[in-house]
Amino acid sequence: GPKAAVISVGWLHHLPDEAVLNELKAVRARVFLTRRDGAVVIRTDGSRIQIHAYRRTEARSQPPAPVGVVQAAR
Repeated sequence: GPKAAVISVGWLHHLPDEAVLNELKAVRARVFLTRRDGAVVIRTDGSRIQIHAYRRTEARSQPPAPVGVVQAAR
């Protein structure tokens, strides 16, 4: 099963059906929700994948705070 899932949640996009979230939970996938986790950046070198989530900080002078990282090899 998947190691991670990125779900865009916002004004026009709502959470997926509860069954989908339950399936992701059952396979222990790390779920990134943009409404909760902020911007999600996915990087790969062709064999490894890194997923970083950045939540907005209150102080605009501060960089976004990383809230989660998933690393997976092919």
